[in-house]
Amino acid sequence: MARRVQRLRSGGPPGRFQPHSAGPPIAIESRPSSAVADESAGLTDELTQLCNRQGFMVVGDQLLERSAWSKVWTFLIYLRVEHLNAVNQTLGERTGDLLLARTADLLRDVFRPPALIGRIGDEEFAVLASAPRPADCTTLLTYLSDGIDASNMSHSGPLLTVSGGFCQFNARHPGCIAQRIAQARKAMLDERRRQRSLH
Repeated sequence: MARRVQRLRSGGPPGRFQPHSAGPPIAIESRPSSAVADESAGLTDELTQLCNRQGFMVVGDQLLERSAWSKVWTFLIYLRVEHLNAVNQTLGERTGDLLLARTADLLRDVFRPPALIGRIGDEEFAVLASAPRPADCTTLLTYLSDGIDASNMSHSGPLLTVSGGFCQFNARHPGCIAQRIAQARKAMLDERRRQRSLH
C-alpha cells in the first residue's frame, strides 16, 4: 500500500509523522549482502558513495527477489531535497554538493545496514528496507525527521528541507523496484496537491 508522507522541514514544530518519542536508530531486518552493491564501480554515486540509480535498481530488484519468501514487511521511501537548484545558483554548486552529502550521511545514520540506500537523481534519494512490523517504518520516519532538525541546528549552511513519500508492502508480493519507487513518488506528489488545495 502507498502512503503519503508529510513534508519534512525545520525551523518550526518538529516534522514528525507520528508522536513517537525519539530513540536510537534501529537496524532493519533483511537479507541483502553488502558485497552485491560493490560488484561494479558503475553502480556507485561518486559524491555520496551510495548506490546510483542504476545500482539501486539492480540491487533493489535482487533484494526483492530474495525477500519474497519471508514474512517481513518491506518499505520503500522516496525523498527529494528541496530548493537544491536555488542553493546551487545563490551559494554555489559546492554548497549544494555538501547539502547532498549531509543528506546521505543522515540516511546512513538512520537506516542501518543492511538497508539499501541510493541517490537516484540529482536531488532524489531512495531507501529500501524491511522490518518485522509495519509500524517500524513510521518509527524510522520519526527518527529521520528528528535527524533533519538536528542536522539543521548543527550546521551553519542552508537548511536541509526534504519532501518524501513511501509505500509499504508484504515481501511475498514485492513487485519490482521501479514500481515501488513510482508508488512512493506518487504518494509525495499526492500530498503536495492536497496541501495546495488547502490554500
